[in-house]
Amino acid sequence: MNELRLPCGRETRKLVWALFLGQVVSLLLALGSLASSLIADLGVDAPLSQSLFAYVLLAVVCGGIMLYRRQRLLVPWYWYLLLGFVDVQGNYLFNKAYQYSSITSITLLDCFTIAWVIGLTRIFLGTRYSLWQVLGAAICVVGLGLVLLSDAGVAGGGGSRPLLGDVLVIGATFFYASSNVSEEFFVKKKDLVELIAMLGLFGAVVSICEICIFEIKSLESVAWSTEIILAGCGYTLTTFLFYLLMPLVMQHCSICPS
Repeated sequence: MNELRLPCGRETRKLVWALFLGQVVSLLLALGSLASSLIADLGVDAPLSQSLFAYVLLAVVCGGIMLYRRQRLLVPWYWYLLLGFVDVQGNYLFNKAYQYSSITSITLLDCFTIAWVIGLTRIFLGTRYSLWQVLGAAICVVGLGLVLLSDAGVAGGGGSRPLLGDVLVIGATFFYASSNVSEEFFVKKKDLVELIAMLGLFGAVVSICEICIFEIKSLESVAWSTEIILAGCGYTLTTFLFYLLMPLVMQHCSICPS
Protein backbone atom coordinates (compact mmCIF):
# COMPACT_ATOMS: atom_id res chain seq x y z
CA MET A 1 0.00 0.00 0.00
CA ASN A 2 2.86 2.39 0.80
CA GLU A 3 4.33 1.82 -2.67
CA LEU A 4 1.00 2.71 -4.22
CA ARG A 5 0.59 5.87 -2.15
CA LEU A 6 4.06 7.24 -2.84
CA PRO A 7 3.48 8.32 -6.47
CA CYS A 8 0.20 9.91 -5.43
CA GLY A 9 2.03 11.88 -2.74
CA ARG A 10 4.67 13.00 -5.20
CA GLU A 11 2.05 14.09 -7.69
CA THR A 12 0.25 16.05 -4.98
CA ARG A 13 3.46 17.80 -3.94
CA LYS A 14 4.24 18.63 -7.56
CA LEU A 15 0.75 20.06 -8.01
CA VAL A 16 0.98 22.15 -4.82
CA TRP A 17 4.44 23.41 -5.83
CA ALA A 18 3.19 24.32 -9.32
CA LEU A 19 0.22 26.20 -7.83
CA PHE A 20 2.52 28.04 -5.43
CA LEU A 21 4.90 29.06 -8.22
CA GLY A 22 1.96 30.18 -10.32
CA GLN A 23 0.72 32.45 -7.52
CA VAL A 24 4.18 33.93 -7.00
CA VAL A 25 4.49 34.63 -10.73
CA SER A 26 1.02 36.24 -10.72
CA LEU A 27 2.05 38.44 -7.79
CA LEU A 28 5.23 39.50 -9.59
CA LEU A 29 3.24 40.27 -12.73
CA ALA A 30 0.81 42.41 -10.71
CA LEU A 31 3.65 44.29 -8.99
CA GLY A 32 5.35 44.86 -12.35
CA SER A 33 2.10 46.25 -13.79
CA LEU A 34 1.74 48.55 -10.79
CA ALA A 35 5.30 49.84 -11.21
CA SER A 36 4.78 50.35 -14.95
CA SER A 37 1.57 52.27 -14.32
CA LEU A 38 3.34 54.46 -11.76
CA ILE A 39 6.17 55.20 -14.20
CA ALA A 40 3.63 56.31 -16.81
CA ASP A 41 1.80 58.46 -14.24
CA LEU A 42 5.11 60.17 -13.41
CA GLY A 43 5.36 61.32 -17.02
CA VAL A 44 7.98 58.88 -18.32
CA ASP A 45 7.39 57.53 -21.83
CA ALA A 46 10.31 55.12 -22.33
CA PRO A 47 8.89 51.59 -22.55
CA LEU A 48 12.00 50.10 -24.19
CA SER A 49 14.40 51.52 -21.61
CA GLN A 50 12.04 50.37 -18.89
CA SER A 51 12.66 46.69 -19.73
CA LEU A 52 16.35 46.98 -20.66
CA PHE A 53 17.83 46.54 -17.19
CA ALA A 54 15.80 43.40 -16.51
CA TYR A 55 17.25 41.83 -19.66
CA VAL A 56 20.75 42.90 -18.63
CA LEU A 57 20.31 41.30 -15.20
CA LEU A 58 19.13 38.05 -16.77
CA ALA A 59 22.12 38.01 -19.13
CA VAL A 60 24.62 38.73 -16.36
CA VAL A 61 23.28 36.23 -13.81
CA CYS A 62 22.46 33.29 -16.07
CA GLY A 63 25.22 34.11 -18.55
CA GLY A 64 27.68 33.96 -15.65
CA ILE A 65 26.42 30.47 -14.82
CA MET A 66 26.93 29.40 -18.44
CA LEU A 67 30.48 30.78 -18.44
CA TYR A 68 31.23 28.96 -15.19
CA ARG A 69 29.97 25.73 -16.74
CA ARG A 70 31.86 26.48 -19.99
CA GLN A 71 28.62 25.52 -21.67
CA ARG A 72 28.13 25.62 -25.43
CA LEU A 73 24.84 26.65 -26.99
CA LEU A 74 22.38 23.82 -27.54
CA VAL A 75 20.20 26.01 -29.78
CA PRO A 76 21.54 28.16 -32.68
CA TRP A 77 21.94 31.81 -31.62
CA TYR A 78 19.64 33.17 -34.33
CA TRP A 79 16.63 31.43 -32.76
CA TYR A 80 17.39 33.25 -29.51
CA LEU A 81 17.73 36.51 -31.44
CA LEU A 82 14.24 35.96 -32.86
CA LEU A 83 12.91 35.09 -29.40
CA GLY A 84 14.52 38.22 -27.94
CA PHE A 85 13.03 40.39 -30.68
CA VAL A 86 9.53 39.00 -30.14
CA ASP A 87 9.75 39.36 -26.36
CA VAL A 88 10.98 42.96 -26.56
CA GLN A 89 8.07 43.93 -28.82
CA GLY A 90 5.64 42.43 -26.33
CA ASN A 91 7.13 44.39 -23.43
CA TYR A 92 7.25 47.56 -25.52
CA LEU A 93 3.56 47.43 -26.48
CA PHE A 94 2.50 46.43 -22.97
CA ASN A 95 4.42 49.24 -21.26
CA LYS A 96 3.40 51.74 -23.94
CA ALA A 97 -0.26 50.96 -23.30
CA TYR A 98 0.01 52.54 -19.83
CA GLN A 99 0.40 55.92 -21.55
CA TYR A 100 -3.17 55.65 -22.85
CA SER A 101 -5.26 53.19 -20.81
CA SER A 102 -5.95 52.31 -17.19
CA ILE A 103 -4.16 49.61 -15.22
CA THR A 104 -7.49 47.81 -14.74
CA SER A 105 -8.19 47.45 -18.46
CA ILE A 106 -4.59 46.53 -19.25
CA THR A 107 -4.43 43.86 -16.56
CA LEU A 108 -7.70 42.30 -17.72
CA LEU A 109 -6.82 42.39 -21.40
CA ASP A 110 -3.46 40.78 -20.66
CA CYS A 111 -5.46 37.57 -20.20
CA PHE A 112 -5.95 37.54 -23.98
CA THR A 113 -2.55 35.81 -23.99
CA ILE A 114 -4.39 32.59 -23.09
CA ALA A 115 -6.42 32.62 -26.31
CA TRP A 116 -3.32 33.24 -28.42
CA VAL A 117 -1.42 30.45 -26.63
CA ILE A 118 -4.21 27.96 -27.30
CA GLY A 119 -4.23 28.85 -31.00
CA LEU A 120 -0.44 28.86 -31.43
CA THR A 121 0.16 25.61 -29.56
CA ARG A 122 -2.59 23.91 -31.55
CA ILE A 123 -1.14 25.08 -34.88
CA PHE A 124 2.60 24.72 -34.26
CA LEU A 125 2.92 22.14 -31.46
CA GLY A 126 -0.11 19.95 -32.10
CA THR A 127 -1.45 20.36 -28.55
CA ARG A 128 -5.02 19.12 -28.20
CA TYR A 129 -7.52 20.84 -25.93
CA SER A 130 -10.82 19.57 -24.61
CA LEU A 131 -14.12 21.19 -25.51
CA TRP A 132 -14.38 22.59 -21.98
CA GLN A 133 -10.96 24.23 -22.25
CA VAL A 134 -11.88 25.86 -25.55
CA LEU A 135 -15.25 26.94 -24.13
CA GLY A 136 -13.55 28.48 -21.09
CA ALA A 137 -11.16 30.42 -23.33
CA ALA A 138 -14.08 31.59 -25.48
CA ILE A 139 -15.93 32.91 -22.41
CA CYS A 140 -12.79 34.80 -21.40
CA VAL A 141 -12.56 36.36 -24.87
CA VAL A 142 -16.20 37.46 -24.67
CA GLY A 143 -15.49 39.10 -21.31
CA LEU A 144 -12.46 40.87 -22.75
CA GLY A 145 -14.65 42.10 -25.60
CA LEU A 146 -16.85 43.81 -23.01
CA VAL A 147 -13.75 45.60 -21.67
CA LEU A 148 -13.05 46.87 -25.18
CA LEU A 149 -16.63 48.10 -25.53
CA SER A 150 -16.37 49.88 -22.20
CA ASP A 151 -13.14 51.64 -23.16
CA ALA A 152 -14.54 52.49 -26.59
CA GLY A 153 -17.07 54.71 -24.84
CA VAL A 154 -20.11 52.54 -24.20
CA ALA A 155 -19.58 52.83 -20.45
CA GLY A 156 -16.54 55.08 -20.35
CA GLY A 157 -12.92 54.02 -19.77
CA GLY A 158 -9.93 55.32 -17.88
CA GLY A 159 -6.87 56.86 -19.52
CA SER A 160 -6.35 59.50 -22.21
CA ARG A 161 -6.98 57.18 -25.18
CA PRO A 162 -8.22 53.92 -23.66
CA LEU A 163 -9.15 52.16 -26.90
CA LEU A 164 -5.67 52.73 -28.35
CA GLY A 165 -4.16 51.41 -25.14
CA ASP A 166 -6.35 48.32 -25.33
CA VAL A 167 -5.30 47.64 -28.93
CA LEU A 168 -1.65 47.92 -27.87
CA VAL A 169 -2.25 45.40 -25.08
CA ILE A 170 -3.87 42.91 -27.43
CA GLY A 171 -0.89 43.27 -29.76
CA ALA A 172 1.41 42.72 -26.79
CA THR A 173 -0.44 39.55 -25.82
CA PHE A 174 0.23 38.07 -29.27
CA PHE A 175 3.96 38.67 -28.87
CA TYR A 176 3.84 37.37 -25.30
CA ALA A 177 2.05 34.22 -26.43
CA SER A 178 4.59 33.65 -29.21
CA SER A 179 7.43 34.14 -26.72
CA ASN A 180 5.83 31.87 -24.12
CA VAL A 181 5.21 29.05 -26.58
CA SER A 182 8.80 29.27 -27.81
CA GLU A 183 10.15 29.34 -24.26
CA GLU A 184 8.01 26.33 -23.37
CA PHE A 185 9.51 24.36 -26.25
CA PHE A 186 13.08 25.33 -25.31
CA VAL A 187 12.48 24.55 -21.62
CA LYS A 188 11.11 21.13 -22.43
CA LYS A 189 13.70 20.15 -25.04
CA LYS A 190 16.88 22.08 -24.10
CA ASP A 191 18.43 23.91 -21.13
CA LEU A 192 16.70 26.32 -18.75
CA VAL A 193 19.77 28.40 -17.86
CA GLU A 194 20.73 28.80 -21.52
CA LEU A 195 17.21 29.95 -22.38
CA ILE A 196 17.13 32.67 -19.72
CA ALA A 197 20.69 33.82 -20.42
CA MET A 198 20.18 34.10 -24.17
CA LEU A 199 16.78 35.73 -23.79
CA GLY A 200 18.40 38.31 -21.54
CA LEU A 201 21.37 38.84 -23.87
CA PHE A 202 19.45 39.22 -27.11
CA GLY A 203 16.60 41.05 -25.40
CA ALA A 204 19.16 43.62 -24.20
CA VAL A 205 20.78 43.86 -27.65
CA VAL A 206 17.43 44.39 -29.41
CA SER A 207 16.33 46.89 -26.75
CA ILE A 208 19.52 48.96 -27.07
CA CYS A 209 19.21 49.06 -30.87
CA GLU A 210 15.58 50.18 -30.73
CA ILE A 211 16.28 52.70 -27.94
CA CYS A 212 18.96 54.34 -30.10
CA ILE A 213 16.48 54.62 -32.97
CA PHE A 214 13.21 55.48 -31.24
CA GLU A 215 13.69 56.56 -27.63
CA ILE A 216 16.69 58.87 -27.21
CA LYS A 217 14.60 62.05 -27.28
CA SER A 218 12.13 60.64 -24.75
CA LEU A 219 14.96 59.83 -22.35
CA GLU A 220 16.47 63.29 -22.75
CA SER A 221 13.15 64.89 -21.79
CA VAL A 222 12.69 62.89 -18.56
CA ALA A 223 12.88 64.96 -15.36
CA TRP A 224 14.51 62.33 -13.19
CA SER A 225 13.37 62.06 -9.58
CA THR A 226 13.63 59.65 -6.67
CA GLU A 227 10.11 58.36 -7.35
CA ILE A 228 10.94 57.56 -10.99
CA ILE A 229 14.17 55.77 -10.05
CA LEU A 230 12.47 53.71 -7.32
CA ALA A 231 9.58 52.78 -9.63
CA GLY A 232 12.09 51.77 -12.33
CA CYS A 233 14.06 49.65 -9.85
CA GLY A 234 10.85 48.00 -8.69
CA TYR A 235 9.84 47.20 -12.24
CA THR A 236 13.31 45.82 -13.04
CA LEU A 237 13.36 43.59 -9.96
CA THR A 238 9.86 42.17 -10.42
CA THR A 239 10.42 41.59 -14.15
CA PHE A 240 13.78 39.91 -13.47
CA LEU A 241 12.22 37.53 -10.94
CA PHE A 242 9.25 36.91 -13.25
CA TYR A 243 11.54 35.79 -16.07
CA LEU A 244 13.49 33.55 -13.68
CA LEU A 245 10.41 31.81 -12.29
CA MET A 246 8.18 31.61 -15.38
CA PRO A 247 10.20 28.79 -17.03
CA LEU A 248 9.93 26.79 -13.80
CA VAL A 249 6.15 27.12 -13.96
CA MET A 250 6.30 25.93 -17.57
CA GLN A 251 8.28 22.87 -16.52
CA HIS A 252 5.61 21.92 -13.97
CA CYS A 253 2.59 22.92 -16.10
CA SER A 254 3.60 21.98 -19.60
CA ILE A 255 1.58 23.23 -22.56
CA CYS A 256 3.61 21.21 -25.04
CA PRO A 257 2.94 17.62 -25.91
CA SER A 258 5.50 15.18 -24.54
